[in-house]
Amino acid sequence: KINFCCGSPYDLQEFVDEAERAKNKYNLGKLQWVLQHGIMQEEHHPAKLAELGIDQTVSLAFTFGKADMYRDRVGPQALPMMNPLRSLLDAGVNTAASSDWGPSSPWEQIQLAVTHKMYPSGTTNAGPRQVVTREEAFWMWTISGAKVLRW
Repeated sequence: KINFCCGSPYDLQEFVDEAERAKNKYNLGKLQWVLQHGIMQEEHHPAKLAELGIDQTVSLAFTFGKADMYRDRVGPQALPMMNPLRSLLDAGVNTAASSDWGPSSPWEQIQLAVTHKMYPSGTTNAGPRQVVTREEAFWMWTISGAKVLRW
């Protein structure tokens, strides 16, 4: 089992390319590897992760505490790529929610999965690729989280 941490769409693409190469070279089935964070993803990434059988952990703390910085340093085009929870679930990626760092309360993190609120600006990154329901966010913290962690 491999766990890999990605922060940008570029290192995520490199990981996907290498995972696909290993899968084909060694005739592996669904990889059951874990992508940690995957903070920024291009539109094609969730479907590719699902195809390869790669699960993902997510933390809304990155949207809450870092999205303003990404917008300011990278540009507004970064925001639609951040924490695309809706796209991950729709693609069939087993997705586990986590806190990683503040807010540490799972209940606040569940709320952030719905609102995608950014701090300190108070704006939101709630686009069509991001927003999930409260029930889906709870599911990511419980049943799907257990599945990703192989509990």
